[in-house]
Amino acid sequence: MLCELRIVVFGVLLGALMSSIWRIKFSHFESLSKLRSALKPIEHYHHGLILILLSLYAPYHVSLFLLSLGSYLIIDEANQDRPFAYGKDTFLISTFIGVILLALLIGLYIKGGL
Repeated sequence: MLCELRIVVFGVLLGALMSSIWRIKFSHFESLSKLRSALKPIEHYHHGLILILLSLYAPYHVSLFLLSLGSYLIIDEANQDRPFAYGKDTFLISTFIGVILLALLIGLYIKGGL
């Protein structure tokens, strides 16, 4: 039980660290503008959903880590100024990607009988 708690806490702390480093160091670099324009519709919660999808197929302890890291990224997205790209020009495509990932997650979860 304590081991599982440590893994979950580590995943959450790593997610917080990654988000903080991205905001402070990399979110304003001009050299990333080309990459950022190609990936503009991708938000934190997309990465979170992908990590949670991967957690369905990972071994137990890795699954806990991926689930906690992915959950943090989704929660972090919800706490931003414009959560889930609401009000941005990429809102529709971003929402479409999110709905596809969420439907895939739910479908795989149900199919796996988890």
